[in-house]
Amino acid sequence: MTDPDVTVPLSTGDDVGDGADERSAETVRRALRRRRRAVKRREVRTAMDRLEARGQLTARQRRTVERMATAIVEEVLSPSEAALVDESRRTEEVVATVVKLFDLDSPG
Repeated sequence: MTDPDVTVPLSTGDDVGDGADERSAETVRRALRRRRRAVKRREVRTAMDRLEARGQLTARQRRTVERMATAIVEEVLSPSEAALVDESRRTEEVVATVVKLFDLDSPG
């Protein structure tokens, strides 16, 4: 089951069609950035809830969890975003793969 906080529809009114080959790389990048923010929020919330159930967290510990979540999400998503930016690597197949890999077509 897909988490509703993480499902980010690609159709935001700024893509030009339904097929991956008709979408601009920039539209896919924007959807990927929305996905990044949603995943980070969800994972930080989950981690904080679990850690707080074991005891009170300090402000320093909270910042550490936030930084870790940012680093993990960036590490996972950055290569795909870089491929969308780099004209020498950006093809219709790359755009379609990113859409499929991160389920960016899912309805919200």
